[in-house]
Amino acid sequence: MKKIIKILSLVLSLSLNSETGIPFTLENTLNNFIKQPESFSVYRVDLMIFENIKVLDSDKDESWPELERWEYSDNLVNLPEESSYLVNRESIEKGLRKTSRIINNVKFKNNKSEPKPSSNIQVTQYNNIPVKYLEEFKDKEFLEIVKKLSSNNDYKIIYKRSWFQPIFSKKQAFPVLISGNKDKELIYGELTIYKERFLHSNLTLRLAKKDSVQKYHLEIEKLYNFNELVEQIQEENKKTKERTYFWKDSFIPEMKISFSDFKEWFNLTSSFPTYKEEIEEIPEVEIDSIPVTYKDRFELSIERKMEDREMHYIDHPYFGVLIRLSLW
Repeated sequence: MKKIIKILSLVLSLSLNSETGIPFTLENTLNNFIKQPESFSVYRVDLMIFENIKVLDSDKDESWPELERWEYSDNLVNLPEESSYLVNRESIEKGLRKTSRIINNVKFKNNKSEPKPSSNIQVTQYNNIPVKYLEEFKDKEFLEIVKKLSSNNDYKIIYKRSWFQPIFSKKQAFPVLISGNKDKELIYGELTIYKERFLHSNLTLRLAKKDSVQKYHLEIEKLYNFNELVEQIQEENKKTKERTYFWKDSFIPEMKISFSDFKEWFNLTSSFPTYKEEIEEIPEVEIDSIPVTYKDRFELSIERKMEDREMHYIDHPYFGVLIRLSLW
């Protein structure tokens, strides 16, 4: 009987997976995170990309290959344009008056010892990060680096972001969209961070220049929001659990069949009426095709072993990258 229940649960879960439209690898990662969030370390990511204004003559004379049309990954995760703070700025200015715009905190386990609070404060094993996962925040130390580089006429900053994200294994990791532009330059690509024995970053970027002749469409078919997907899958898991109990409590006790009969019956699933439930729309960001007049000029593709809290410099004759990963 337990085997029958497990098989029925598996069939129902498989149909739900196909209906969500979320890539299996990304959905599997999210499910693992939802089940055991404390198993995945949270890192702060600082990333800055800048153009080299002064390029060596030898690099200018070098012949660079024509780049093929870019194709984004199908499990690409978005970095929201604006931060979501714990309280809005207006409330801070008014002395932290009560507001309905306080967002839910993302919690994670922190095993570090902390000072003992007073006896009337409950001790918990969680700390709150200041923003949701993969949402921008301002880091004073990183902004100092940005300020110094901005004052140097040899460089032009095209992209700078800082955010938090949980880190997964290489098999479970997903790419994050990187995209920014300034003046006549456009930078875009993907960053994947993962941890096996050591931390690693896998970065692929392209630098494009405005072009009056070549026109093409930068297209992203689907772009996923990590926090919204977590909330949706939690809701779907809850519904699946309720349906499992419904099968177990209502139908299974009344079924007077042997397991061999059940196997024969299961071979005829195409003629058996399937149970379907209306599912909410996939929380993804639809990106319209925007006509742009840029031409891809240079590409940087590199995978690097990372050290915690160390600023890593990745060099290209025409642009450079500063990236730092810090355990929260």
